[in-house]
Amino acid sequence: MRVSAAVHNLPEHYEHRDDVILWESQFWKNPGPAGYFIAEIDTTFAMYRPGEHHQNNKALRSAPPYTARHMPWYQDSAHPTEEQRYYVEHADSLIINWDKKVLPAALRAHLQQLRSPFHQVSLG
Repeated sequence: MRVSAAVHNLPEHYEHRDDVILWESQFWKNPGPAGYFIAEIDTTFAMYRPGEHHQNNKALRSAPPYTARHMPWYQDSAHPTEEQRYYVEHADSLIINWDKKVLPAALRAHLQQLRSPFHQVSLG
């Protein structure tokens, strides 16, 4: 289970705002049990049963009002703090996505698929 990321109030000054909204919207398509969506999860804010292995594909994401603000998405991309600059320079490139100036190629490709007129996305 994962708490969904709030995207309804992302500031304009966040460089990847539109991409984040598009990305997160794919997880609001398939209603599950009351208060949840059936969607893949990552490790941003996920909870697992003891002894269970991390599985992206068998998961639930909470529906509003049970969302969380992913704080890096609210920071001014044009004016990073010293801590933000340090994080971007030292974070594992296989894990970091949204904090880099240029998004990873695989993420850019997935976003392009989501933009396709043949792919329907709804914020629920």
